[in-house]
Amino acid sequence: AAANTPAPTSALTERTLRRRATWDSHAEAATYLRARAPYDSWDRDVFAAWMDTGVTEQGGQFALSCPPWVEASVFAETGGSTAADDVERVRVPTWIARATGDRGMRSTCPDTLAGQIPGTRETVIDGSGHFLPLEDVALVERLVGEALDHVAAVGRSALASEAAP
Repeated sequence: AAANTPAPTSALTERTLRRRATWDSHAEAATYLRARAPYDSWDRDVFAAWMDTGVTEQGGQFALSCPPWVEASVFAETGGSTAADDVERVRVPTWIARATGDRGMRSTCPDTLAGQIPGTRETVIDGSGHFLPLEDVALVERLVGEALDHVAAVGRSALASEAAP
């Protein structure tokens, strides 16, 4: 292991550190990765675009651009996030798109989150997980459009209320 490899602190970190990271060709990397989660569920065009930069030639081999030890260190460092402690401070129009599955990695959004933010709209997407934006680009594009329309309508309504005598 490299000197800068984090000590395994969770099953996710351990699994990441064991991840295969090099191949003899770009095509071999694509075949290997596409057959495994989470890449096997990604939109075809998203996967092809990711392969353009996610696997690069390094010293005669093809390697993950983000080495497993770097990704594992991110998981190790963010394991103690306190973001959930601040959710109740959110006071703006909010729309949560929450996946319920665990394809590749479970969703990081608890099912109780929408109830903690007043006036929140929630869309639940069954079966996907953390990688929903990479799996169903059209659905996410539609949801973002609807969310922007919703926020704009809420903003116009608030402005009209303030302007009323």
